[in-house]
Amino acid sequence: MNDGAMFFGDAELMAEAMVLAQTVISIRTARGKRLPRDFSSESPELEAVALEFADDIVRVFAGECD
Repeated sequence: MNDGAMFFGDAELMAEAMVLAQTVISIRTARGKRLPRDFSSESPELEAVALEFADDIVRVFAGECD
């Protein structure tokens, strides 16, 4: 059984992950930075932007500010 809301096995954890991701998306958008979803899977820039996005997730999760 595949329930999208239960992807992590915990609906509350999934909701927190979605809020974290949306926070990073909002910050990157406000700063004029690109998002991984802005690129096709064949784009050479995708990996670099995805890694930057992951780094931003870690910074927000850790409570760090720029």
